[in-house]
Amino acid sequence: MVTKTKPELYSNVLYYETATIDTAATALSSGINLNGLLLVGLTKVDIDWDTADITMRASHDGVTYVDLYTSGGLEQTITVPIDTDAQYFALDPSDFAGVKYIKFRSGTQATPVQQTASQDLIVHVRPADQSKN
Repeated sequence: MVTKTKPELYSNVLYYETATIDTAATALSSGINLNGLLLVGLTKVDIDWDTADITMRASHDGVTYVDLYTSGGLEQTITVPIDTDAQYFALDPSDFAGVKYIKFRSGTQATPVQQTASQDLIVHVRPADQSKN
């Protein structure tokens, strides 16, 4: 769960949580409770990432997860370029408004990509009233 620390006292407060995608065939991270915060970015920190885009699953209760789609009916996807460096992906917080719990997947719903080593993703969130600079 993302921990809040009185965001009204700070400007441009960011919070971080680590989501780990293990080596299971589902290629999913454990669920993260966004705790009323908006997802604004994601850092892929491991350099040994097996080539795959990142998709997500969302939940209202932390138990039942569904694949996350855009309003246009496409699977919400972070395109990961082939690169050996850590990478930061800026995300549009409006795409995740209303999401309470989230999981990250290596690959897509149709083709999950099992990672050969556990992979850490740093989830960047901020209060809704500070989602724009």
